[in-house]
Amino acid sequence: MNSLNPEEKELLESVEKEEWESVENVSQEIKRYQTYSSHRINQQKIDKDIAEEQDIIQSFEEGEWISQGTPERLKQLQLYAKNTEEQQITLNIATQDLKSLESQAKEKGISCEKLVSIILHEYVVGQLIQKS
Repeated sequence: MNSLNPEEKELLESVEKEEWESVENVSQEIKRYQTYSSHRINQQKIDKDIAEEQDIIQSFEEGEWISQGTPERLKQLQLYAKNTEEQQITLNIATQDLKSLESQAKEKGISCEKLVSIILHEYVVGQLIQKS
């Protein structure tokens, strides 16, 4: 028999002392812990992203960043910001059309309201035209 390393010996002793017990629904328990592990890993990624964002904000607030934009570009951006203010409207729409919009929005990972806004914007700027 092969000799055991210290970890293996410790595990064997633990089993022999009956410090372990069987788990019912092993597959279900494995899946539960896999889900827990996956959520924990995702949370760690989010925490890392937040820390990086906070570092960038702190760096900006400490004056470590300078604008490379020209006064003309600043005016363009200000005009864009001014023109992109949103206003709320109330809209009556056929139930079937709404269901279709909601379905398409879900596929795109955006809200139905955002999809309607995009469609209207594309129509207004001439990017969405009626088929002949």
